[in-house]
Amino acid sequence: KALAISRRVLGEDHPQTAGAYECAAGNLQAQAKYAEAQPLFEKALVINRRVLGEDHPETAKSYNGVAISLQDRGKYAEAQPLLEKALEINLRFLFENHPDTAACYNNLALNLDAQGKYAEAQPLLEVALQISRRRLGEDHPNTAAFYGNLASILAHQENYTDAQPLFEKALEITRRLLTDNHPQTAACYNGLAYNLDAQGKHAEAQPL
Repeated sequence: KALAISRRVLGEDHPQTAGAYECAAGNLQAQAKYAEAQPLFEKALVINRRVLGEDHPETAKSYNGVAISLQDRGKYAEAQPLLEKALEINLRFLFENHPDTAACYNNLALNLDAQGKYAEAQPLLEVALQISRRRLGEDHPNTAAFYGNLASILAHQENYTDAQPLFEKALEITRRLLTDNHPQTAACYNGLAYNLDAQGKHAEAQPL
């Protein structure tokens, strides 16, 4: 309904209409209707590129939306250049030390990780974590997520010793902010457990 009103009142070539496309796409994505979501994300990107231009954070956001939609369908190689474009825009427009830039580093790192490009992914996640700690602080869900994501990349390279304190840090922050009764906390317990299990510490892993 919001999209229909925006299209009728503001027209196709308006940032608010692009935002309405993205909201509808995000809802479909949350229902795992990835094939239906992707053309809506693409429509938002077309509008933002035409109306706002390439050098705008909303355009970067749209590139991310299309990329994540592709990833949800397992198309990581197709998504990678779009994530790189989003990062490039944010670096140029928002600069390095911005939470949105950190999110772009994180998204690209996870894409590379999913393709098995662990050595390329690791420094990007390290930068994302550094920015988040500096701008958002230790007690923030994004910081906790970046700790966990970096730990996972280290674990994928069988660097379990370095990964463990990062998994523990992610769990500590998440428990404090979101409590034990939250899916992200469960994911942190799970990541730490798998890392311990990979080191042969099965007795410590099981209760987690």
